[in-house]
Amino acid sequence: MLSEENKEKLKNLGILFGMFILVSALLITLMFVSRGFVTKGLRNNIQNALNENYPKTYAVGQRLTIKTGITLSAAAFECKKNGSSEKPVAVIIRIPAVTGPVPAVFLYTENSTEFVCYAINNGNVDKIIAPEFSSAIIEYWKKQIPQILLKGGVVNE
Repeated sequence: MLSEENKEKLKNLGILFGMFILVSALLITLMFVSRGFVTKGLRNNIQNALNENYPKTYAVGQRLTIKTGITLSAAAFECKKNGSSEKPVAVIIRIPAVTGPVPAVFLYTENSTEFVCYAINNGNVDKIIAPEFSSAIIEYWKKQIPQILLKGGVVNE
């Protein structure tokens, strides 16, 4: 038999465990609910960047799953080029800059990877980031994006 003291400890432990389960369930639920908002925000950022540089040329579609660890810093979306059967992939990725991580939008096709622009609305980032630093980073990511998409199972060779 349990003593009164042990019963009280067991009761308190049960309450603590129940609170842990409740908070965990709440956090998991919020994670799944917010995923749709994040995807919608990324899609809108990519569409705005494409519209700014290529007005009425591209339509952003479904999010593509990248099956690598880079998914914390990058997202890929199907695109459709108006009047063409070509289906490029738009990638938004956090790249390092002097001011901290900056979201950059790239457009990948079978033949090339093209830098579209930085997906920032508050100020002109090109004036903040030194052009020689920016171009070196952009060239690096232009070479990395095809590898990321290939390793992540988004595109085939």
